[in-house]
Amino acid sequence: MPPNNKVRPVSSNTTTTTASESKSTKASSPPSTSASVNNQQNSLNNTVASNADTSSSYTTTTRSNYDNMSDSGDETGIKVVVRMRPFNDREMKLKAQPCITITKANREVLIKRKDKEDKKFYFDDVFDENSTQQEVYSSTGQRVLDRYVLGFNACIFAYGQTGSGKSWTMQGMKGNQEKEGIMSRFVRELFGYVEREKEKTDITIKASYLEIYNENILDLLNPHSGRVSYEIREDKVKGTYITNLIEKPITTDTELNEILDEGATRRTVGETKMNQESSRSHGILQICMEQVDKGDEDGFSYRSNKISLVDLAGSERQSATEATGDRLKEGAKINLSLSNLGNVINALVKKTNFVPYRNSKLTRLLKDSIGGNSYTLLVVCVSPADVNAEESLSTLYFADRAKQIKNKLKVSRGDPRLEKIAELLEIEKQLRARVLELETELSKYTTVPPPVQKSLATSSTAVGESISASQFAKIKNDMKGESKIVQTDPVQFADGKTYEPLDIENPQQPPKKQGCCCIQ
Repeated sequence: MPPNNKVRPVSSNTTTTTASESKSTKASSPPSTSASVNNQQNSLNNTVASNADTSSSYTTTTRSNYDNMSDSGDETGIKVVVRMRPFNDREMKLKAQPCITITKANREVLIKRKDKEDKKFYFDDVFDENSTQQEVYSSTGQRVLDRYVLGFNACIFAYGQTGSGKSWTMQGMKGNQEKEGIMSRFVRELFGYVEREKEKTDITIKASYLEIYNENILDLLNPHSGRVSYEIREDKVKGTYITNLIEKPITTDTELNEILDEGATRRTVGETKMNQESSRSHGILQICMEQVDKGDEDGFSYRSNKISLVDLAGSERQSATEATGDRLKEGAKINLSLSNLGNVINALVKKTNFVPYRNSKLTRLLKDSIGGNSYTLLVVCVSPADVNAEESLSTLYFADRAKQIKNKLKVSRGDPRLEKIAELLEIEKQLRARVLELETELSKYTTVPPPVQKSLATSSTAVGESISASQFAKIKNDMKGESKIVQTDPVQFADGKTYEPLDIENPQQPPKKQGCCCIQ
């Protein structure tokens, strides 16, 4: 996998921050004693690896079970895609051997471990070390974009061990269109949609870019972010949002790519033994879009939704990264937030009464995306090398659990009143379709009494204008499925009139009154 573009590199033991950020960094410093930090790091490493350590009691989803996990109604499972990168220089120097096999046709991932049982996993799509950026985007970003432009909230987030290729997959290489990541490609395709729809739809787009560093929120579009207080709030109309976060209006893909570049230059990275340019924070780009059909004076077509494009920091083992000082403290914070993310996913899979979203800022911001109302796609990145087998297995277990979560999708209107109006309009549409269905069914018969015809013609606004509802239901029930019906008794309708007996097969020749109704 080619290296990621360089962004604010720092030494292996010291995190460089701007003067305006120093206040925030100082406030977020972990415990000062190295002993407590090492104890915390070891504990967190055990938590991250616990899925692999307890694998004997966990059964992965089989191929047939996964095929049967189809979406139902407005519910859809989190989509999961796995990407394996090529061997890197470090792994080749260690003479590492391949331990993962990707089978594209079956969407299968097989991982081999020394002296342990092999494990198979199945996902929505899988990519080996030869996959291109465009191939990955077509299976991820394009799929999500198709739902996003319809008005659904959406999320794409990348998860994996440090150095597994997450930032390469999400960001790619600046200035090289062939090697662009999911973010840049999504931006270009989004504005392609805006251009195609401009004649019939008014579209407004805004964007924000933030990072969560040492459990502190920093605005990547604000050079003085360290001086600002940011709080996570929840609102019935806005959903989950952050106070004081800069949201820039966007009119072209060029402007949005400039925001990506601006955020990348401020994002915190550092060097470890596992990764020369390790992301030390979780980066979240949020794009908010408002749409309303032109000519819609009432605004009933209004949609307001957002997408979060998330590049998570990688899980770490101190023994592998050999991190010390600030790198070690950062790794502890990263593992803590990822551990909390895993706890949320486990709670949702087990359908417990309490889901610990509030245990970290990351899980609070992803609440709408995991178990909420978003169309969510998880990109899992893994190393092919056996020296990383346990970390890769832990990552695959995480992904296997995540794909079992169901989100309840709905078009986001941004206003509860518009949500209710849209709901009522949909009910009206369904009722009208049902009336048409009944009319078509009854039209199969040769003759229907005039009051019934009149009632059918006006049923969408005044069912029962000529007859009562119970009488209308009785007539439908009597007629349903019968090829020949002879009516020999008068029918008394709500208007007080009595209609003489009718032979529905031969209305010109009324049958003799026999005081009964016969099916011939």
